[in-house]
Amino acid sequence: MCEKVLTFREKLGSARPNLVKRQAKNARKRAIAIELRALRDTRGLSQTEVAEIGGMTLSMIARLEALTGRVPRLELIESYVQACGGHMALHISRDRFER
Repeated sequence: MCEKVLTFREKLGSARPNLVKRQAKNARKRAIAIELRALRDTRGLSQTEVAEIGGMTLSMIARLEALTGRVPRLELIESYVQACGGHMALHISRDRFER
């Protein structure tokens, strides 16, 4: 009889379920941070420039671009995007897997 071999993620999930939940929560924050940083880099702006244009502090910009932490408020993300001259759209779907 063949035993199922568990993946690392499955082993981690059974050993530390709270860590897996935290990682899943951070996935959303990480995705937002990566997009914001990519937008800033594309525009050739420094964090200081985005802070000045958007009327924010440098620490706010650093927190927005941090890969972990709390998911920022929509208004703050919008200010950052506008300061970079980007466009932001919110997509809401009834289908969980629709993109």
